[in-house]
Amino acid sequence: MPSPAVVSPVAAPIVASAATLSNLNWSTLVETLGLTATNQQLAMNCSLRRVEGATLHLTLDEGQGFLLSKERERRLEQAVQAHLGEGVRVSITTISSGTATATTPSAPTPAQLRERRQQEREAAARVSIERDPQVRAFRETFNAEVDPKSICPLDV
Repeated sequence: MPSPAVVSPVAAPIVASAATLSNLNWSTLVETLGLTATNQQLAMNCSLRRVEGATLHLTLDEGQGFLLSKERERRLEQAVQAHLGEGVRVSITTISSGTATATTPSAPTPAQLRERRQQEREAAARVSIERDPQVRAFRETFNAEVDPKSICPLDV
């Protein structure tokens, strides 16, 4: 009697739902894509303009246009597909600075958000130094000054 055939289950392709795509946080996704070098820089400097069906429409400021090539766009799309599903497409359009309007504002890019967080951390570190009782005592006792360029957050 022949032995029964063993059938390996075939993994169904991951397909992101419309709800997942419409609630997509581009910055969070970019951090998880595992991209490196120029491919990561491309993703970091793109902004999610809109989701249309299963297509992510990204914009890239023309000042960063040197990052864009068909090969890099393909690699970015492959990385996105690995996380959201094979049916997801990526379309990148370069725009001139200031193209965003009141009705279609441009979301900040992951690179802009990272820079903003860094600036906020640096500002908090400066405030912390200014309020530190020991720093105040040194200032009063020795007429000392703090070099603002020397202040940086502890976790840098």
